[in-house]
Amino acid sequence: MSSLDGSKKGITRRTFIKSAAIGVAGVAAIGSLTGCNSSSTNESSSTAAAKEEPLEEQTWSFETPPDPIPDDKIKEVLDADVVVVGAGVAGITAALSAAEEGAKVIVIEKMRKVSPLGFWVGVVNSRLQKSKGLTLDPEQLTWEMKHAALHYADERLIRMWAYKSGQVMDWILDVLEAEGIPVTVEEHWEKKQDTPRPGLYYTMYPTAHVAGEGDIWQHGVDVILTPLQKKAEEKGAKFLFSTPAVQLVKDEGGNITGVIAKQKDENYIRLNSKAVILATGGYEGNQQMRYKYLPGLGKFLDNTEIMGRQTNTGDGHLMALWVGADMDPLPHATMFFDSNLAFSLHIGAWVLSRQPWLNVNASGERYQNEDAPYGYTCRADLYQPGKFKWSVFDSKWPEEAPNMGGTVCERIYPNSPIPPFGDVNTCKEGLEKALEKGVAVTADTIQGLAEKMKVPVDTFVKTVERYNELAKSGEDVDFGKDKYKLTTIEKAPFYAIKVSPNLLVTLSGVRVNTNLEVLNKEGKPIPGLYATGNVSGGFFGFEYPVHITGVSLGRSFTQGYFAAKNAAARALKKT
Repeated sequence: MSSLDGSKKGITRRTFIKSAAIGVAGVAAIGSLTGCNSSSTNESSSTAAAKEEPLEEQTWSFETPPDPIPDDKIKEVLDADVVVVGAGVAGITAALSAAEEGAKVIVIEKMRKVSPLGFWVGVVNSRLQKSKGLTLDPEQLTWEMKHAALHYADERLIRMWAYKSGQVMDWILDVLEAEGIPVTVEEHWEKKQDTPRPGLYYTMYPTAHVAGEGDIWQHGVDVILTPLQKKAEEKGAKFLFSTPAVQLVKDEGGNITGVIAKQKDENYIRLNSKAVILATGGYEGNQQMRYKYLPGLGKFLDNTEIMGRQTNTGDGHLMALWVGADMDPLPHATMFFDSNLAFSLHIGAWVLSRQPWLNVNASGERYQNEDAPYGYTCRADLYQPGKFKWSVFDSKWPEEAPNMGGTVCERIYPNSPIPPFGDVNTCKEGLEKALEKGVAVTADTIQGLAEKMKVPVDTFVKTVERYNELAKSGEDVDFGKDKYKLTTIEKAPFYAIKVSPNLLVTLSGVRVNTNLEVLNKEGKPIPGLYATGNVSGGFFGFEYPVHITGVSLGRSFTQGYFAAKNAAARALKKT
């Protein structure tokens, strides 16, 4: 397989199956893992590199369809109107939405239980938002999303979220209210401050909704999914867990007519249907797909722990590709977070490191405005030596951090309408843990801190002196950070937490239209095949816009709802 620098990088069968298992049948059927087939293995690496095709045109082994599962391997056949592949946010939403239309629904899930990831559901103009006086402008949100995607997205899909997500949240609220589950909506944090201090380079939007009571860990999206699944089952939807999908079934006319899956007993099952909805999540756990679709990040991600689900191996992407689907153009969008080191130790260390303190690289130099949303700052970190940074602050941090504000994952101010990940006490615990493990360092002098950070002492001392000058002047003429986030580093002891970027999820996928039908390479729908959530494309570009809180889950709920309506209409011949 081609590495990102043009040389040849071999991936063994063991490595491939361990790091990029793409489904039971898919792995078994791929056979020889030849990687890209753009040059002969007998050629020198330099000659091969010169002759390689553009990355987007290369054929990778995972793109080769496996042999069809023969009929004699099928031990059970089930019939449905709609089959949903994946029981996450988009999948469970789709199951209930289709069942409400009277469709017979079967959901298959590779995991043994529902295991969603996330907390905040970002929508526009739900009835709860309106009751709080939080009426948002869908046009403004559409523009913000397009801008965040560098216009590398399908505006029609963004508009679906901007104009219809509130309707879907109202539908969810009906279910939650019937179960007595409270829902809280985000209110702009600046309303909680004595003096409004808007961000300089980005605007926060009160889009987020969370369900449940207690601390943030009691507000996971599973609090929403559990009653949705319950209601779907009450309406006849059947859920099959530990049942990974391995192939789509297509008839001679090109229609998708079902799915083949593998059960716990290693037997295959065929689910016949009139429509299939892919809701399988991203491919962050698939090494080969990361190499192809995330150019420039493959080698880095090989040497870091993926924060997201290792079981998200692009199963839906691959099954769709094998029946002729088109994929989003390169490079694919990601949810890249600054969480590799501190997060694995303690949530408080992670939250504390995310505050917009002074950031320096391995050379002891400041290199960016630290107040940009963390999805963007960690992209800048990738350009630094060693691809990491130090977040530097002093012993005044317990008084300063609650005033920093920022995006919803990093706030630690008190009296937040939505519980934060950590308060000052949580951050103190996290800092102690990080110090114990060597992820954080402390010293009574700036010189001593530099030595423990292993950065050039003279350079670091000058960097801190300059930063203190800017903080005292109240104007960051070097990088333009808001003045109230400029805090001096003068009171010992001094601290630094080491931070490196990390991949949470991938956000690009197979191309879809506004009916959420999967498109082939000619831009035409593949009859009977739908995709929603992170397996679908066209919505995000480049990096996740974390300042539009919860838009990832909001997109998945919205698309899951409407994909199911369209799939059910096809299955029940309502269109």
